[in-house]
Amino acid sequence: MGKKGWIKGVGIMLILAVLFGGVAGCKSKNTKKETTKKEDDGSASLSFQKMRDGGNTFEIIIEDETLVVYDSESKGKNSKNGEKGGSYEVTYTFYGKNPGTTRMTIEEYLHGDLYDTDYYIIEVDDDLNVTIEYDDDRRNLEYMPVLTIGEREITVRLADNASAAEFYSQSGNTIHRDLGKMTDLNGNEKAFTLLDIPYDKSEVKATEVKPGDVIRYHVDTKLEYTSDDEVKEKNWFCDFAIVYAPHTVDCVVVGHLEDITEDELSELLNSDEELEVSMLLKPAP
Repeated sequence: MGKKGWIKGVGIMLILAVLFGGVAGCKSKNTKKETTKKEDDGSASLSFQKMRDGGNTFEIIIEDETLVVYDSESKGKNSKNGEKGGSYEVTYTFYGKNPGTTRMTIEEYLHGDLYDTDYYIIEVDDDLNVTIEYDDDRRNLEYMPVLTIGEREITVRLADNASAAEFYSQSGNTIHRDLGKMTDLNGNEKAFTLLDIPYDKSEVKATEVKPGDVIRYHVDTKLEYTSDDEVKEKNWFCDFAIVYAPHTVDCVVVGHLEDITEDELSELLNSDEELEVSMLLKPAP
């Protein structure tokens, strides 16, 4: 779990980059965060910088609002520097109401558009002391690849191996790519060819894969197609697949689909229909 206590954000920088491989945007934040713990009354605080011209705002979303209440205090808002230009500090202080654990999301908007999102876990003990920690599990999902299959967007949690790391070996920029059509293979996978993103072939081994696994392998097969009212065959090679039914195959698992149930996945993939696929690759944190 992440650091506890008072999390102070200092400075915001927005960088627009010209990216290859499609139309995409990349933002970079120059944010210094310091942590401490308020001991006097058991409360915990988060502190951020706000622009005097109102350019950025924060929205706090607490899943279980019965556990905590909060107030805010601004420091330096009415300084001699004037209302335009510069920034001031706003501090949100959280007080325990009932023991328990809940999740909190803080969204920062820049001139009305969502700019950044931070994720936290709030814990309130039996004495109503409040502890705030980073929710790394949710934050890390921001940097995971997103597959769009048909009209469904699905986050991929990467595995911890060299082949999965290859997804982040591309320039460090956000890249949106059309991958073409996925073809049904053996009644348990949707597969296609992804030659330009390599994988470590030494990691390939016999694996019991499960629905939602994203795998790399080498398969030479034949596909049937219809031409001039005749069913014909053609040679086909694939090296990337999404599993929708359990089986054993020589492969390396590079990730797993996070936000889709097995039933939804089967309904989406278990058909002879070819599906258009695109992939959004995001820079690692």
